[in-house]
Amino acid sequence: MTAAVFAAIAVAAVVIVGWALWRQRVERRRQQLDALLATQHRAGLDLVSPLHARLPDPLLDELAPAMRSFVERVDFVGCNGLAVTDDMRRLVATYAALLTRRVGIGAYDRLYSVLIYPDEFVVEQRYEDEDTGLVTEAEEVLSGQTIDTDRVIISWRDVVAADADSPYDVLAHELAHYLDHALDGSLTHGAAQDDWHATLAQEQRALQDALDRDEPTLLDAYGADDPAEFFCVATEAFLQAPQEFERLHPALYAQLSRFYGLDPARWPARARA
Repeated sequence: MTAAVFAAIAVAAVVIVGWALWRQRVERRRQQLDALLATQHRAGLDLVSPLHARLPDPLLDELAPAMRSFVERVDFVGCNGLAVTDDMRRLVATYAALLTRRVGIGAYDRLYSVLIYPDEFVVEQRYEDEDTGLVTEAEEVLSGQTIDTDRVIISWRDVVAADADSPYDVLAHELAHYLDHALDGSLTHGAAQDDWHATLAQEQRALQDALDRDEPTLLDAYGADDPAEFFCVATEAFLQAPQEFERLHPALYAQLSRFYGLDPARWPARARA
């Protein structure tokens, strides 16, 4: 056997072994994802998330391929000593797939990572006065943050603090921010886009007026002064308190229903025990 033939055989053997090892890793990862998406995980997440508890089983089954795609591609990072669990990955992926039911999970293609803190976290903020140019730096305690289209950061304590009787939902809020950045208005076009922006502006003004009159509001006051925050606050209420939201804000509910391809007011109050 010549040296050239021996070398060719050695290279082929390395390629075959490498391919076999790669296939083993792929199969192992597939099995891990199958376990992550298995039905038995649903009961545990129902206890953690009121929204998850209301999702109809056929809808969860429909979302499973998108959830798989999200978990395969996005890096989940535990911060401050937090160990990321399969339930954490599954819940984040459920929300991600739910909010892109209409446009597709590809909306997250530029998302690099989801950072999960055990509790609220401190970030350095830099504010510049547009009139004077004066720059102020300060520390701020947050429960969630979206950094352009690169990272979504959440406090897990605030995720599980979501209450069935409250429209508060930090995970929905931050993923809505991400979509607002990533899609940049591309969900709507032409007359539909005009109606979308007109409805959001009108509803935001109505929230401001209600707050000025010291009236109670379903929508969080946090959304009153910033259109992007209003969109995210409205998304929270749309998902967490859909019947009341539709009753109080029918035009906005209809817009968000088209925007997300969802009609949560029609979901059963409790899909599973």
